[in-house]
Amino acid sequence: MAIENSIYTPRTLKKIVERMPPVHTFFRDTFFRTRETFVTKSVDVDFRKGNRALAPFVHPKIGGRTVPNSGYQTKTYTAPMLAPNKVTNTDDLLERSAGENPYSGKKPAERAIEKLARDFRELDEMNVRREEWMAATALFTGQIPIIGEGLNEVIDFGFSNTETI
Repeated sequence: MAIENSIYTPRTLKKIVERMPPVHTFFRDTFFRTRETFVTKSVDVDFRKGNRALAPFVHPKIGGRTVPNSGYQTKTYTAPMLAPNKVTNTDDLLERSAGENPYSGKKPAERAIEKLARDFRELDEMNVRREEWMAATALFTGQIPIIGEGLNEVIDFGFSNTETI
């Protein structure tokens, strides 16, 4: 029995993904450190209105003052996919790639491995940039517009402290 040496086996692809350096972002890494993934099609999200009110002053003989509870609202959301992909054709592997020494003598199989790693890195960075954009948009506007092919919806966090300048 021959051992399969395809670069597209899960074992090989896993090694490529493990060796990829993480992409660092500001908004996502600073304000959304805790990330959870779900194996379900839809997810229930609890929106709780933050309340950073000041404690009321009262006279010592009057006693305490009752402050209201803020409550919460649960929304069910079905997330769209992020699914960019790349196409590799024979011309990508037979001709030298950008920046490659014209006299390097690389074989198409070597170029295929390099292109696969480069494509994985680029696709991962695209997904991370989308997450960073979503984090920044949520912080600045209180909403995340989800607009794409067949998609036109808005995730609204219900911010009431927004100002239009």
